[in-house]
Amino acid sequence: MSSKNVIANPTVVFREDLDDIAVIFDPDSGKAFSLNHTGVLIWKSLDGKRSEKDILEKLETDYNNLPENVEDHLNKFINTMITNGLVGYVA
Repeated sequence: MSSKNVIANPTVVFREDLDDIAVIFDPDSGKAFSLNHTGVLIWKSLDGKRSEKDILEKLETDYNNLPENVEDHLNKFINTMITNGLVGYVA
């Protein structure tokens, strides 16, 4: 888990609907990804002011009944987003 601050790519389009589901679209690659409620919460935390550790602490503080392996899920989510150019670390 990185202590570097994480930020969403500013060119990515984020659309949230009323059912706690969202889509992120990268106009550069043409790829789109759907996010569930937890993914939306994480995405909204990718403001460049928080590290992965900060995001994990926020999830653990704000939500009950998280899976035991929530850290693994968060790490996988962020790594997938980095691999696809949707997220990066603040320099």
